[in-house]
Amino acid sequence: MDRRVLSATLTVPLPPEEAFRLFTARGERDWVPGWAPVFPVDTPDDTAPGTVWLSSSPEEETTWLVTSREFPRSVSYARITPGVHAGTVTVALAATEAGSEVTVTYDMSPSPRQPPTPSTCSPPTTRPSSVPGKNSSPTT
Repeated sequence: MDRRVLSATLTVPLPPEEAFRLFTARGERDWVPGWAPVFPVDTPDDTAPGTVWLSSSPEEETTWLVTSREFPRSVSYARITPGVHAGTVTVALAATEAGSEVTVTYDMSPSPRQPPTPSTCSPPTTRPSSVPGKNSSPTT
């Protein structure tokens, strides 16, 4: 699988100020069956940049990170499912007469099955002969 960028646009019959919540970690619980994000650190605002949460299924666990937020116009997340894929999800909202036009874009790349190990990583091309304070003898 190569990198894939997929977008979909839908209309939500709410103004962006109300629709925005539906595309947050806690807000998706209102309409996605089984959605149960877990926050490793208690956070009052699940859209604050830097916020982390986990979602899981019996097959995999995904780590999410809020990368940016412009309430009520957009929110972006980075997500990684180890051994499956990694990428970003961006939600953009625009006011319309009917409520909100919402565009959700997934930009995903495959994730390696195993993390790199020292044997699969290239060594540095040069190494310092000594590190100050580490490889020197004490002087008197």
